[in-house]
Amino acid sequence: MNVKITLRYYSVTCALLLLLSMGVAAQEADNGLSPAALEWMKINGLWRQTPNAAGMLLGDTAVYSELSAGFDTYRGSFRRPEQGDQENNLTFSAEGAEKLKKTYVWGRFDYSRQTLRGALYNASLVDPFRGMPYYVIDQNASDWNNQRYDLAFKAAYPASSKILFGIESSYKAWIGAKQRDIRVDSRFYTTDVKPSVVYSVTPRHHIGFNLHYYNLKEYSEMSVVNLYILQDAYEMYGLGNARKNAGINNGREGVYIGNNVGFGIQYAYDGAVRFLLASDFDKKVEDAQIGQMTPRDEGTVKDVQWRTRLQALYKGQTWSHAFTLEYDYRHIDGIEYVTMLNDSTGWDKLHSDVRSKYRTQRIGGGYTLFGNGSDGYRKQIGLDMMYTKKQDDYLLPASRLDYENLLLTVQAKRNYLLSARLQKRLLVGASVSYNFNLSGNYRYDGNYPDYPSVIGLMQSDIDYLSADYSLGSISATYSQRVNTHSGATAFAKATFTYSRAEEEVLGSRTYLQLSIGCNF
Repeated sequence: MNVKITLRYYSVTCALLLLLSMGVAAQEADNGLSPAALEWMKINGLWRQTPNAAGMLLGDTAVYSELSAGFDTYRGSFRRPEQGDQENNLTFSAEGAEKLKKTYVWGRFDYSRQTLRGALYNASLVDPFRGMPYYVIDQNASDWNNQRYDLAFKAAYPASSKILFGIESSYKAWIGAKQRDIRVDSRFYTTDVKPSVVYSVTPRHHIGFNLHYYNLKEYSEMSVVNLYILQDAYEMYGLGNARKNAGINNGREGVYIGNNVGFGIQYAYDGAVRFLLASDFDKKVEDAQIGQMTPRDEGTVKDVQWRTRLQALYKGQTWSHAFTLEYDYRHIDGIEYVTMLNDSTGWDKLHSDVRSKYRTQRIGGGYTLFGNGSDGYRKQIGLDMMYTKKQDDYLLPASRLDYENLLLTVQAKRNYLLSARLQKRLLVGASVSYNFNLSGNYRYDGNYPDYPSVIGLMQSDIDYLSADYSLGSISATYSQRVNTHSGATAFAKATFTYSRAEEEVLGSRTYLQLSIGCNF
């Protein structure tokens, strides 16, 4: 079974299963589930926001389904160079939860068809921002046509009154194709599984634990259609350090294979104030190779991530309060190899050492005040903060990229009841953000400062990542019951976002999203 048929099989099967669950849920529903009510249900489900699926049974095990389709578009020059001047996305999403006797099951399927216009430099990876420094760039601005299939499910089962078991699994298949020489056909896959358990010490105190494993593969095939024009490619090693490759016309295969192992622990307290503390640790090792028949080791990344998050929720009679505090740390070591071709055994590794280090820290927090209502909430207002510190080093020749940013966001929403007949509602929201750049610098001390990897890619990147900018967003969602006898609620949503850098030369960017859907 080829890749395209396999993807269609998985996507259609998942969609049909979710649509079937929607039909069951719709038959049992007494009241429509508006967008605000669905949002409020997910905010209340603290365990749903952790990798521990077993904990879903400690919250609201609501039976629901949501189906939506939409279109969104980006325009403007304030962006990272690989993102393109324009981006268009067609999206489809189906999500649902069902009770199967004692087992609570949740599933989701997302599909997007993405078109990038005028994307620069990236000539190998579907996602150039995923933390892989070993890839290929060129100087030809090009369109990219991408498709993404994301499937996920969770299941939770009560083994006893004190012990709950759960499992979460997901599968991703992303396909990307660069439309101009140097052309690229890239396929990216991940398979993810997270078994989990929760032990209830008392009815109010709960301890959770989960394991995490995923496998990653990406195959990137590069080719040239116009053989009369010699195409220069640059094999990246990090922070602008690159090797020029003038023979890419003969083709090149990039192979990426990675495995991740990790675990998470959680503690929750259910009282007048509910809170949940969760901490996760992951370590991924991913090898980058050139060629499949006689592979040559290009590099390896050891990617360590540690995430800790505290959530708290207090529900009063008139007002409710939600609070979050989080800390993320990521450290990537880039290992490079010295190899030699052996006619009998292929490429032999003669030497390896750590040549680059990439460190990211994020500290964030948020507070939201909700005005309680019969339909989720009447209104909300919130304040969020995110501090980011990035420090990347290429050890020899010494090069460095570092920056610090503080992003502040104020947001508000109001849920209006337009008519009691068919529960016609209008949910409007607005947010304003400002990014304060505290520091930012890029220094290259290699032998080729005029390479496009330095003066083009890296300089454009630091200009964006260390920019002061403002961002404003408005949204409106109209919803109503389909009819007086149905539990289904149809909705239409529009969102518009505008961001602008303080430096005029960096420009601005707009985002428009339109979607329609139905909640059951």
